[in-house]
Amino acid sequence: MYKKRLFERIANFESYEHTSTKEMQLASIIKYLKSILSMRKGTTKMNEKLGMDDIFTSYNESFESFIHKSQRELEEEISLLEPRLKNISVFYEGKDSNDLFYKFRIECEVVEFENSKIIFNTIINSEGRVEVNE
Repeated sequence: MYKKRLFERIANFESYEHTSTKEMQLASIIKYLKSILSMRKGTTKMNEKLGMDDIFTSYNESFESFIHKSQRELEEEISLLEPRLKNISVFYEGKDSNDLFYKFRIECEVVEFENSKIIFNTIINSEGRVEVNE
């Protein structure tokens, strides 16, 4: 399995090294997670089912149901679109007092590394902007 996404390999073809560090792979995964989590359902022509519902406008149920649904959606999208990760679990970490952003913790493993439990701290704000940090 490749450590970088296809377009990252093409863009850096001249300087591409066949041996890659764990840090380079994690940076690529973080960059791609930001893209995955920023994609809204129905915005891609390739497959209209790809992407997530806007979590700020789809809140029409109890808060606990909403959070559980959001966690499940995050896990499904990441599992579907990021094959370099496995055993993905998403946990709700809270929101700010003004409801302007939600925090999630993504725990997973990198397929290529043994005993590679990784935790990504993720913030999704009301504008749909996503931050992912290791």
